[in-house]
Amino acid sequence: MFDDDDAADAAAGDRPGDPLCATLAADIDALAGDDPAALDFAGQLDRLRAVGRMIDRLEAERVRLVGVAQRSGALADDGAATAAAWLRRCSTLTANQSAERARLARRLERLPVIAAAFAAGDLGIAHGVQIDRLARDIGTDQITEVQAELVEAASRLRDVAEFTKRCAGWRHALRPDPADAADDRAYTNRRLNHASTLDGVVHLSGVFDAEGGATIAAALNAYTHHDPPDTPAELRRSSQQRRADALVDIARAALGAADAPQVAGVKPRIVVRVNLADLISDPAHPDHHRLPGHHHRCCGRRGSAPTVDWAGPIGTHLLHRL
Repeated sequence: MFDDDDAADAAAGDRPGDPLCATLAADIDALAGDDPAALDFAGQLDRLRAVGRMIDRLEAERVRLVGVAQRSGALADDGAATAAAWLRRCSTLTANQSAERARLARRLERLPVIAAAFAAGDLGIAHGVQIDRLARDIGTDQITEVQAELVEAASRLRDVAEFTKRCAGWRHALRPDPADAADDRAYTNRRLNHASTLDGVVHLSGVFDAEGGATIAAALNAYTHHDPPDTPAELRRSSQQRRADALVDIARAALGAADAPQVAGVKPRIVVRVNLADLISDPAHPDHHRLPGHHHRCCGRRGSAPTVDWAGPIGTHLLHRL
């Protein structure tokens, strides 16, 4: 069982007994004590890059040490059932992050080229996790044959999202049947839900396969526009708002197209029911003068909220926009 004296563990972590770790801790203290504001722009960026690379190398060393301690039995002797359990207890890693590093430690035993590049900082922990997942899907033996290519790609594609796409290409090339099966599952599990609240607000949620998702992303990117530079601060849209507006613009363009599909023999349209009294209630409206004497004859239900067939009641602000 685990010892519950977390405070003692934390104190021991602050005073490394290992001489190499003590030297490293002293160097980190010196780095933290130096004011980076005294550096010029180039110096700040150089240090930032260097620190990032050192963090990658330290992550690699942690993974290596976990593998060694697991094989030697040190983790079990400390009461940990698994390497992931020990990491959860003795670090700030989440359960998922701990499991990823424990699996990677076991995997790298058979991938010396990738392990050496990881230790040198040529690839980061996120790259290593993607390589582990690729090995899980196609087999470690397949990975051993393309280690150099994986290291080259990881060194060049520091953006992990791009590297993940490259791994997907290897997955299809080296073991196409399981990859095709995964694509089929993603396509089968595609879905899109939309629901309206009582006040007419619409909520969307969905999951798409890679091709469908890429198509949607490309369309949103094409219709997403930045606000003009002179837009007042209170009217500037967030990136989420710009994407939402882009989706609405795409829908309007689709509905306005000459070849738009028909529903029940007519092109899709939004039907808004509004009382005349609400429509002309604005004093600036040219027919506003008709309101006092005629509202009971022309709209009898003055004061009831305007409605959209599929969304329910709508506010007057949206009504005037429509």
